[in-house]
Order: sequence, then C-alpha cells, then structure tokens
Amino acid sequence: MNARGLKIALAASVALNIFAVAGAGAAWMAAKRVKEAAAEARQPGRSEPVWAVVEARPPAVRDQIKREMRATALEARPDFEEARAARREAIALTRSDQFDPVAVAAL
Repeated sequence: MNARGLKIALAASVALNIFAVAGAGAAWMAAKRVKEAAAEARQPGRSEPVWAVVEARPPAVRDQIKREMRATALEARPDFEEARAARREAIALTRSDQFDPVAVAAL
C-alpha cells in the first residue's frame, strides 16, 4: 500500500473513531438524563401531572374539573369503605383461632 492509501485509511479510521466516541457519549448522556428524570419523578412532594394539567386551565374550567373529580370520589367512597371493612374482617379472621381459609378468600 502506498503512502496515499495509508493516509486515506488513517483519515477514515480517525473519522470512524470520532463518530464512535461521539455516539457513545450521546448514549451515555441520554441514559444519564433518563435516570435523573426517573429519580425526580419519584421524589415526594412533586406535583402530580394530572393536577399540573388541571391547574393550567382557565379558572372556570379548573373549578368545574375539580367539582367533577370531587363528586366522582364521593360516589366511590362507599365502595372503598366496604373494601376496607372486608379487609379488616379478613385480617381479624386470620388472627382468630377459628381460621377459615374459604371465608377469608370470600372476603
């Protein structure tokens, strides 16, 4: 191989290495950003995305959404209370001397 061929091969090799290093660096930075975003999302006290969307609405729309969400939650309240009572009863049955797996499963 002559000198010109070696220079071309060297330039191609350098370009390929620069491309590989840049790609690896970009992948590392992307992974780092994903990890940071995930850690930030798990921090307590941050605003929930739903509330961020609701708060961004005009006041009249925001109040209507909040009223509807509150009404829906109040409608579901008896179901949650019934589920809590069933869980408490199941726990009491598992702690008692007359443990009945079928009755606990039914609850």
